[in-house]
Amino acid sequence: MSYEHWDDALPVQASGIGPNTFVYEELAVFAPDGPEKWDVLEKQLARLDYLILSSNRGYGAIMSVPHRYPRMAAWYADLFAGKASFVKVAEFTSYPRLCLPEIVVGRNGNCLEFPDQWMEEAFTVYDHPVVMIYKRMP
Repeated sequence: MSYEHWDDALPVQASGIGPNTFVYEELAVFAPDGPEKWDVLEKQLARLDYLILSSNRGYGAIMSVPHRYPRMAAWYADLFAGKASFVKVAEFTSYPRLCLPEIVVGRNGNCLEFPDQWMEEAFTVYDHPVVMIYKRMP
């Protein structure tokens, strides 16, 4: 399993799960793009069965300044476009909702959902991040 530097490692240890059940790799995505970073990252990625993005902290920041992280931004773009060696197998969201019994709106029945993935970091990283799980393709 992996987690990005400055982000949470998922899954967390839980009751009934031994302390050594999961082996985590911290990905130094914010290190300056260069040969040293990519030597380490490529070795880490080759060892991973699952890549877990527990919020938009890493890719959101990096993809907003591609001139500073050109290779990392391109790697994220490839990952999201399905061009990397990982495929998305799950995504979890919990956007803010407003439920009103007297109206019917969309698939959520009486609730209006407010996707806010690109709002202030306090919401998208700490309060209700979008979590994406990618599995290594065979």
